[in-house]
Amino acid sequence: MSEVQNAKRTAIAARLREARMAAGLSQGQVAKVLQMHRPTITEIEAGNRRVSAEELSTFASTYDVTVAW
Repeated sequence: MSEVQNAKRTAIAARLREARMAAGLSQGQVAKVLQMHRPTITEIEAGNRRVSAEELSTFASTYDVTVAW
């Protein structure tokens, strides 16, 4: 993975974590709502797992933020 891709993934991961916390949700709660395993949420927020556009849209909706945010 290139440095640019890694930086983007890290930035997205940080934003997702920030949005989840601002929404007052735990990783377990988000996993249940999105029908994922909690470790998957952990991997996404750590920047270790890629997030698809569809998943990003679902996260944004769950956290009540825009995808652009």
